[in-house]
Amino acid sequence: MIPFDEALETILGDMTLLGTETVALADADERVLRQGVVAPRPIPPHDNSALDGFAMRAADLASASPSAPVTLEVIADLAAGGTATSRVEPGQAARIMTGAPIPAGADAVIGVEDTRNVDASVGSDVGARVDFLASVAPGGNIRRAGEDLATGATPFASGVRITPSVMGVIASMGIPDVVVSRRPLITVLGTGDEIIEVGETYRPGAIYSSNAFTLRAMIRRAGATHRYLGIVGDDLDETTRRLDEAFDADLVLTTGGVSMGVYDHVRTACERLGVRERFWKIGVKPGKPLYFGLRGNTPIFGLPGNPSASFVIFEELVAPALLAMQGAPPIPRPALKAKVTKSLSKKRGRISFLKARLHIDEGALLATPLDGQGSGVLSSMARANAFIVLDEDCSGVADGDLVTVHPFNWRELG
Repeated sequence: MIPFDEALETILGDMTLLGTETVALADADERVLRQGVVAPRPIPPHDNSALDGFAMRAADLASASPSAPVTLEVIADLAAGGTATSRVEPGQAARIMTGAPIPAGADAVIGVEDTRNVDASVGSDVGARVDFLASVAPGGNIRRAGEDLATGATPFASGVRITPSVMGVIASMGIPDVVVSRRPLITVLGTGDEIIEVGETYRPGAIYSSNAFTLRAMIRRAGATHRYLGIVGDDLDETTRRLDEAFDADLVLTTGGVSMGVYDHVRTACERLGVRERFWKIGVKPGKPLYFGLRGNTPIFGLPGNPSASFVIFEELVAPALLAMQGAPPIPRPALKAKVTKSLSKKRGRISFLKARLHIDEGALLATPLDGQGSGVLSSMARANAFIVLDEDCSGVADGDLVTVHPFNWRELG
């Protein structure tokens, strides 16, 4: 049995980088960049107004106030997307909309709310005289060309995972396609005479294959694709044959059949197939009977059959491996601390991942351990949004103690 940190280091070191492909930016969400993107022009491309109002020389409004307004002549009406052709001279202003280019001669913008005698219709103020009720500093309310990105800037290098905000920045540069890692293909094979597919008629002693659904959803969230191979019974020859077929992929996941029972055949089948065992059993609760090996460069994870244990191992070990295969750097777990809301005890020797509900109360981050911590209990996992992590040497914590937490669903924080 090896410690958790050693297992993670071994796994990440054994991952082989996948090839690349070019995809449309619209289809790149959750993919991993393999070629940095370079700004072909400044963003924004020109000085522009940050609000609806008037562009003028700040010096002209130095003395302006509601009781002593300054009156300027409006010489132009500038809309976003237009071109500023008129020059603003002393005593003049140009009506301007948010995003419109700053005309020559102007060095500030003031909001329409700080004016009076303004006609709201388009073009109606050209030639009119408008009262200004406030001053503005030079450069006020102007968004400068390149203040977001300069020409040649590389905001995202290889290895960046594309999120919605990353997509928006790339789109702002006018880049329609990106080079990303190929999505890993994962084969999923369930094991056990007792496991039946969802939709089959229930029989006494049977267990529906919940792991197949949980893991396939987690695979998609990790940016990978999958091929589900169904369930193989507790027969060594058949397990070996089906497992051989599963290696036509980038990574293999099996569930069940990796413990010490006489019907647990995954490890023996891997041995028959020439898989190089990297470790078997890990100092984790739940998830101790984890098998990890390599056939050539193709990794195989023999996950525990118990659904909560399978979830923990995927979240903590398999998901980082999938990111590493795509060229993303290891993502360190956030060093978050939360106050635990009740006392907990554990045996020393293994790191424990306890299902918990994170929530915020009066500005404090609290972690409430959930009932149903057994590795075979999945309903409590559906209520959890984090793990409370208790190290190998920990024997327990008291109500109100600070504990390490690994959040895995921030959208449900509340």
